[in-house]
Amino acid sequence: MSSSGWELVTKNKKDKNSGKNNKLTKVEKKKFIENAPKVEDFLPLSQVQTLFDNFNGNKENKMPKDKDNKTKENEEKKKQQKLNAQVDNKKKLQQPKPKEKSKPVEKSAITVDQINELIETNRVKFPDAPLIWLKDLVAYLNANISEKEEITPATKPDTYPLSLITKAVRTSFEKVIKSVGIQTAQLFYENTLLLMAKNMAFGSSSIGCKIFIQLLAYIHPEITCGNIEKLISLRNSYQNKKSIGLAILWALAQGGKKNLTVGLTLWHEVMASMLESRNYAYHVTKILREMFTIHSKNINNSLTIDMYLNIVDDFCSGKINIHTSLNKEVSSCLQFLRETVIQTDKIDVKSLFENTIDKINTKTNPLYMEELLRILALCVAKDSRSLSSWNKMHSKRLYQSELLIKQLTDDWASIRSEVDAKLLKQILSVFQVTEVKPKKNKEDLLMLACQKKSQDLIKKMSASTKKGRSFPWTKGSFILLILIGALVAFDCSKHGSFEASTTGRLMRTSGVVGYGQKAWSSTKSYSNKGLAYLETSYPDYYKTASTWGRQYAKLTGDFYLVGRNFVFKLYNNTAEFVEQKKPIVVDSVEHYFPGWLDTVQKFGSKQLELTKKYSADASDFIVTQSTTFIRWLETSVFV
Repeated sequence: MSSSGWELVTKNKKDKNSGKNNKLTKVEKKKFIENAPKVEDFLPLSQVQTLFDNFNGNKENKMPKDKDNKTKENEEKKKQQKLNAQVDNKKKLQQPKPKEKSKPVEKSAITVDQINELIETNRVKFPDAPLIWLKDLVAYLNANISEKEEITPATKPDTYPLSLITKAVRTSFEKVIKSVGIQTAQLFYENTLLLMAKNMAFGSSSIGCKIFIQLLAYIHPEITCGNIEKLISLRNSYQNKKSIGLAILWALAQGGKKNLTVGLTLWHEVMASMLESRNYAYHVTKILREMFTIHSKNINNSLTIDMYLNIVDDFCSGKINIHTSLNKEVSSCLQFLRETVIQTDKIDVKSLFENTIDKINTKTNPLYMEELLRILALCVAKDSRSLSSWNKMHSKRLYQSELLIKQLTDDWASIRSEVDAKLLKQILSVFQVTEVKPKKNKEDLLMLACQKKSQDLIKKMSASTKKGRSFPWTKGSFILLILIGALVAFDCSKHGSFEASTTGRLMRTSGVVGYGQKAWSSTKSYSNKGLAYLETSYPDYYKTASTWGRQYAKLTGDFYLVGRNFVFKLYNNTAEFVEQKKPIVVDSVEHYFPGWLDTVQKFGSKQLELTKKYSADASDFIVTQSTTFIRWLETSVFV
C-alpha cells in the first residue's frame, strides 16, 4: 500500500558490508611479509651475494666522483651572487629617484551628447526623482573616467578634477543641479560625500563623486555646511584612514573658495580639532591660508567678529593641543587673519575693539592675550573712534589699558604713520593727571603702571617725531656732491678743459691749486716712504698686496670705462631722441597753447640772466674771501 508520507529507501546490511574496501591492516601486512618467499629460497647463496654486489655497484656508479667538489663550488658561487645582489640593492636605494614631471591633465572622452542622452533617459524613466538623475551621472563618471592618484590638499591643482571634463559637459551638469532645487542638491551633496568615502574604502573609483562635490561647492557653497553634525560623524569614521581623511578635507575646503564665511565655519566646526593630529595638522593650516589668500583682496567678504574670535580661540586658547613644529604655520595664519579682519568693510572696527578688549583678563592664556593685544593696536591705528571708545572706558579697564599701552609702544614703528597721534596723546595725558591715593589699593597700582607706560610711549612718540622732522644730512650731502660734480663737468665741457674753465681759474687765482699740489706731493712722498718701508720689512705681504691691488685697480679701471661709455651712449641717444621729437612737441604746444613757448622762453632768458649776474657776483665774492683767507693763512699760520 502506498502511504501519503515520505518513504526512506536505504541499502541492506549485506550491501553495506560488501561495499567495504578490502585493505590490509598493518598487522596483516607484517604477517604477509614474514610469510612471503625469499630470494635465498630459490637461488644459490653465491648468486644471491652477486646480486646484492651489483645492486650496490650500480648505486656507486651513478654517483659522480667530483660531486663533492662541484657542490662546494656551487655553494661558493651562490654566496658570491647573494653578496653582489645585496650590493646592487644598496646602490639602487642610495641613488635618488628622478622626479616625475607632472603631466598636463587630459580631458576625458565623455561627450556632451552622451551626458544629455543619459539625462533625458532618466527624466523619462523617473520624472519625479531628480536625485536618481544625479546619482546615475556620478556612477557614469566613476565608470568612464580613470583616476590614477588620490586627491589630497597638496597633490592636485585647484581646478582638478573639474578639469577632466569639457566646458560643455560642465555646463550640462550645472543646468541639472540648478534645476533640481537647493534641498535636493543638499541631500545629493551629503550622499555623494558619503559615497566617495565608501568607494575609497573599498578601492572603487570615486572620481565622479569628487567632480560633483567640487561643482556643487562652486554653485551652492552654503550647502557644504548645511549639516555640520553629519560632517563631524563622517570625519570621525574615517579619520584613522589618512587617504580618505585627506580627501574629506579637500572636499570640505571647496566651499570656502567661493564663500569665506562658509569656509571659516567648516574650518572652525570640523577641521580645527584635526590640528592635534600630525597627519592632518599641516593640511588644515594650509587650507586656512589658501582661503585668506583667495579672499585677501575682497574687502566685501562676509567675515564676522564672532568668527574671527572663534578662530583665534582655536589657535591660541590652549583648548587644542597644537604641536610646536607648526608654530610658523600658525603665525602665518594669524597674520592673514588680522589683515583680513582689519581690511574688510563688513566689520566695524570700533565694535571689534570693544568686543576684543573685554576678552582680556588676568586668567587669559598668554598666547591668546598677545594676539588680542595685536588686533587692539591695529584697531587704534585704523580707526580713531577706537581711541574715543578707549578714552571712555579706560577708568574701568586699567589692567587692559596698561597692556594696550605697552603693546602700542612695542608696535609704534609699524603703526605710527596711521595712528592719530594728537588724540592718542590726549588719552595718555589723562593717565598723567590722575591722582593716586597715598594708600595704594589694586586700582591705584594699576594706575601707576599706566602712568609709567604712558610716559614711555610719549617719549617714543616725541623721539620718532623729531627723527621724522630732522634734516636728512646724508642724502643731502650726497645730492650736493652730485650737483657740484655736474656743475664742474658742465663748466669743463663748455670751456673745453679744466684749466680753461671758471672753476680752474678760480682755483688758480685763489691759490688752492698750489696748496693742493703741495699737499699731493707731501702725501705722495710719505706714501712712497711707507711703501718702501713695507717692501723692505714685509716683502711677502707687500708682494701679495701689490698683486691683488694691481688686479683690483685694473678691474676698477675697466668698470670706469664701461660706465663712462654707457653714460656717453645714453646721453647721445637721449640728445638724438630729443632732437627728433622736438619739432613735433613744439608744433603740438603751439597748436594747443599759442604763444606759450615764447612767454616761457622770455621768462627763462630773464631768469638765466639773473642767475648769471648773481653767480658772477657770488663768484667774485667767493674769490675775494678765499684770497683773503689764504693770505691770512700764509702770513699767520704757515709762517
